[in-house]
Amino acid sequence: MLRFTQFAEHKPGTLFALLSKSYEKYFEFDPDSRNDWHRDWQEYDSDVYKYTDTVGVCGFVSCRKGQPIGFTSWDP
Repeated sequence: MLRFTQFAEHKPGTLFALLSKSYEKYFEFDPDSRNDWHRDWQEYDSDVYKYTDTVGVCGFVSCRKGQPIGFTSWDP
């Protein structure tokens, strides 16, 4: 069953890991963009857990069998 959970229910690094996995094939075609995107994703992931009252509540993680499989977010 699919379950939607708050960011706070997951450890820091979860969003970065999901994005990295989602884009790994893309980086085979555009490896030069990897470092910039990874930096931005790490910053975003950090901000979600640092600013729990704004960015941290503007999204959710989709889980299947207790494992994160995706997420969505929006501007606070």
